[in-house]
Amino acid sequence: MFLIDTRNVEEFIQGHLQYSVFVGFKGGSFEHWLPKLLPNKKAEFKLISNPIDTDEVTQKLEDMGYHNFHSMTLENSSKLVELPSISAADFVDNLDKVEQILDVREEPEVMNFHLKDSENLPLSEILNGKEPRNKGHYYTHCAGGYRSVIAISYLNRSKHNQFTNVIGGLSAIKAYVDQKRA
Repeated sequence: MFLIDTRNVEEFIQGHLQYSVFVGFKGGSFEHWLPKLLPNKKAEFKLISNPIDTDEVTQKLEDMGYHNFHSMTLENSSKLVELPSISAADFVDNLDKVEQILDVREEPEVMNFHLKDSENLPLSEILNGKEPRNKGHYYTHCAGGYRSVIAISYLNRSKHNQFTNVIGGLSAIKAYVDQKRA
């Protein structure tokens, strides 16, 4: 049974239930990515949300055709784990020590610009069961920091690799590089 965490990116990074999958209700494309994660609308799952958003999230799920879920909140839970993350600045400044980079943007986005030697594995393919080529540790990014958290939380369920999220994604990386050049 899936644990779907709909809180925001920052909250998920700071602490989430192990093996829960992030699909943030706000700040991303919730209505696009949830059906890719759970195409079977009759699938049973547990919903984790902020107490303030629970009614809105519940209504949206029902509008989308999902009815077989149970809501829960994470107030005062001692079983939370952090999502390993690194700032764009620390990532860029230590790029010479980075062995593997996973870019989870879709192929058309990657064609415009990508980091040298990064492996492109789109989130849509990850949610269809594909995994990175190699084993080991990957620094993972998308365009803005939403999809990479979905990808890492989904891939972490298999325990085959280790992932570190690059906070803010490629836009934060570009902004930091531009700032250094100025």
